[in-house]
This record gives sequence, C-alpha cells and structure tokens, in this order.
Amino acid sequence: MLQLRNYQKECLQTLALKFKEKKNRLLVSMPTGSGKTIIFSHMARRISSKVLILAHRDELINQTMDKLEIVCPEISIGVIKAERNDFSKDVTIASVQTLSRNGRLEQLKDTLFDLVITDEAHHAAASSYKRIYEKLLYSDNQKHVGFTATANRTDKIGLDGVFSEIAYHRSILDMIREGWLSDLRCLQISTDISLDDVKTHHGDFAVGNLASVINTANRNELIVDAYKKHASDRLVLCFTVNVQHAIALSDAFCQAGIASEYITGNTEMSERHDILKRYHNREIQVLCNCQVLTEGYDEPATDCIILARPTKSSLLYTQMIGRGTRTFPEKKDCLILDVADNANKHNIVQFPDLIGAKRKDYKLDGSITLTKIAKREEGLDAEEFIGRGIKTKEVNIFNQLDFAWIKVDNKYLLKIPYVGDIKVVPTKFPNKYAVLFYDYDKRESVFLSPKPIEQSWAFGVAEAKAREIGADNLVLIKRDAKWRSLPASPEQKIRARKEGIDGVDNLNRGQLHDKISAAMSDASHKKQNLSNIKKVLKSRQMEMPF
Repeated sequence: MLQLRNYQKECLQTLALKFKEKKNRLLVSMPTGSGKTIIFSHMARRISSKVLILAHRDELINQTMDKLEIVCPEISIGVIKAERNDFSKDVTIASVQTLSRNGRLEQLKDTLFDLVITDEAHHAAASSYKRIYEKLLYSDNQKHVGFTATANRTDKIGLDGVFSEIAYHRSILDMIREGWLSDLRCLQISTDISLDDVKTHHGDFAVGNLASVINTANRNELIVDAYKKHASDRLVLCFTVNVQHAIALSDAFCQAGIASEYITGNTEMSERHDILKRYHNREIQVLCNCQVLTEGYDEPATDCIILARPTKSSLLYTQMIGRGTRTFPEKKDCLILDVADNANKHNIVQFPDLIGAKRKDYKLDGSITLTKIAKREEGLDAEEFIGRGIKTKEVNIFNQLDFAWIKVDNKYLLKIPYVGDIKVVPTKFPNKYAVLFYDYDKRESVFLSPKPIEQSWAFGVAEAKAREIGADNLVLIKRDAKWRSLPASPEQKIRARKEGIDGVDNLNRGQLHDKISAAMSDASHKKQNLSNIKKVLKSRQMEMPF
C-alpha cells in the first residue's frame, strides 16, 4: 500500500468530516504534482458501494486505472469510453466525452453511484458534465467530489452551481516550500509587439487574431536567442498559440541547430508517443505544442517552460507552468521564460499573479523565484524567514523519501540488509518505471508493480515493500540513520579501494556504503536469475527495462 503524505491524509480526513456534516458536493483544489489521483484512489477504496470517476479526456483514463490498481488491487475496475461500456464493477472510470451521450446515460440512469469523483473539475460547469450530473446525481445522499489544480474557469462561469464549497486547498507555494514541488524562477523576455488590437473571445485572446500578431520571424528568433543564452542546458516545453505558431517556432529552433519537434491536436497518437519518448530521452531539447500538453502530461525532468503565447486566463497560465513543477533528481528549479508583449489594453497574467503579488514591485530578470517573491510579500528578512520554518527545501526527489536510495546511472537501488535489493528502473515508456525486488534467499527477482508507472508512484510502491519486508532493519536504511554520519571503517576503505573508488579518506560511512553498493550493483545484477522477469515482460509485450 502506498503511504499517504501528511497533506493527503489531511485532505481525506477533511472530506470525511464534511460528509458527516451532510455536505456532499465538495471541491478539492491542489496544484499539479500534488497527488490528487492517489487521494481519490483512497477515497474509492474506502467506499463500500459503487464509485464513478469522470475523466476529462480518454487519454487520462489509463493513468487513473493504473494508479487505482496500485492503491486498491482488490477492487474491480470498469471503463466507459468509445466501444468499452463496463459499468458493472466496483469502480467505473468514464470518459465525459463518451458518457455525456444520451445513449450511454440512459444505460446508467438506474445505477446508484454512492460517490462520483470529477477529475479536472474546473470543467464541471460545462454542459456535457451537467448532463451527467443531472442523470446520475439525483439523491442528496450521493457524494460528489471534484479535484482540480485551479478552481477558475476562462469563461468566468462559476463552479458554485456544481459544488457547495472548496473543502480543501493547497497552494503551489505551500507545496514548493515543503519540497513537494520544484521552485519556479522567472525571466521575462520583452518584445516590441503590441497586443492592443487583438480581440478577446471567451475571456482570453482570440486564437487566430493573436497568432497573426505574435507569430513573426523576429519574435520567434528572440525566443530562440533567449533559450541559447539562458536555458541551453535545460529540457524545455514550449507553449504556442496555434498549430502554425508551433511549427514556425520549432523550425526556428531547428534552424539554430537546436533539436526541436512539435505536437498539435492533429498529431497521431502513435507519433505523439514517439515524440514524447524522444523528448524524455533528451533527443529533443525543445518541444513545442499548442493546446495539447496543458492537462494530463507530466515529464518531471522538464526544467524550463517557454510561454511563447500570452494569456488573460489564470487557469491556462497555471496549467502551462504546472508542467514544470514536478521534482526530479538533480533538478534545481524550473525556469519560466515569459515572452512579454506590450498590452496596455489587456490584463495579461504574469508570474507574480500566482500568489497575488503586485507586478510593478518585481523585476523578472531570472534572479527572482516564486518563494523569493513570497518572502518579500511577507516582509520577512532572511533570518525570520528561516526561523518561521518556511524556508524552501532543496528540490530533490530523495528529500521526499524515507530511505537511503542509491542512484546507479539511471537506476535507483535500496539495499535491505539480509533480505534483498529493491530497484526502481526506467522502462522503454517515457517517464515510466518498473519496481523490482531481488530476494537474497530465493535468488530471484520479481515485479512489484503491475505495469510501468511514473517515478513518484514507483518509489511509493518500493518504499511500501521495504516497510513490509524490512521491518527489523528499517532503522538501518533510513536516510537519517545515525550510522551514516559515522567515520568510515577500515574494512570499508579496503573494500572501496578494491572497487576503484576515489577520495576514500574524505567520505563517511554512509557515503562510502553508497559508493560501494553502486559499484557492485551492475555486477551482482548480472548474476541474478532474470528468467521469470523475461517471461512476464514477454506476456506484457514489454522490453527489458534495463
């Protein structure tokens, strides 16, 4: 069982209290990367009767199903999308696009769902969602919980007609300060283009009109130059206004010798998968997209976002930068390159708006981070800032883990004394990992995850297994175990020198243990019996992940 983070437990407890008060139409607002799916997976697990989960797009159904299988493998899961129509299971995951059709709704009208969960709930005021709620939420005793990274809508239509209150909220700043999300650093790139004559449609710039103004060779070259100067060592996701803009900007990067490709709504799914895989493998340095990767896409290694399109929508702005907020090993922060055009007649969303700060007070020159803005807004000097316990933690995925993981190339190793090794290893699927356990007694490796899963979930599965099998040795494998700070033993130093490790005399016991374990890892792996793994991989049509 995946261990819940403190704020996830708090959210579940808050929702349970609200339900006891007969408040059954609730909204949860949490930023991208905070683990909303794991929260509602636990909710589904605790409900004894039927649960319906509404997914905004078909692509998000598989992500939800994968995570449900990890959190509650004992629950049966059905899917409603396209030709699939299985609503007889404990939990049904449905595509809103499919379910909102009259034929499908009629089939479910007599099905009592005790709990309805709406993912990406900022869409909940749309007519397609309302048709579903009118048919399936006909009793005050039924519970409805929406999850969203932002409770705002571009068209200004409120969600109060669907939900009675925001029951639980965590801000992006909360999550950054606690080390769960990467800090954001902003550099504004000023242009001489005026947006004053660009029309507004549904609360944001009219796409065609905006593209005709900003998709120019000079502006695109300015963006490329800013990348070369400030972000050439970063993995970049670029947001454009339309298809032509995505193509033109990607071409500008390519002409400058920078590996770039683009994804649009017209890109076939198989081709999209291949492009995202190349981006994950850093074969692409800059990935341009329009209206595609704002929801449901996560590449934690992304450490630069180029906002090549201006927006008046705080929802869209938050979604775009949210693609860079996830933590990743060795990732220090996420750089936001914000292309700022002249807009005297328009109220464009800017970086300080994320926490309600006054724009004129801040120079967005790349030296300012979101936490620095917050610190100044609170009027605290450095000592007070630290003293109040809100200093930003170093962004590193290992800071979020209980145990002392060792990185070996692109794999991660946890050694449990006398029991076995747990490994988190990348697969051929972008940003998907397998979790393996090598049993010392049986001398065989087994899968701990039913299929490849994203990195944070993989570590969750791995640490849950460590707690289960290493109960007598948990104190030894803790990140903050006292033995790790002791001087290295003579025996350690001898072994380390045999392994060809440099700087032995300058390392403590924990550091030397990790280096010796890393050096021995690949050699020992080759001796492990992997035949059972190969069988499972073949049955799942997967390649060896390492």
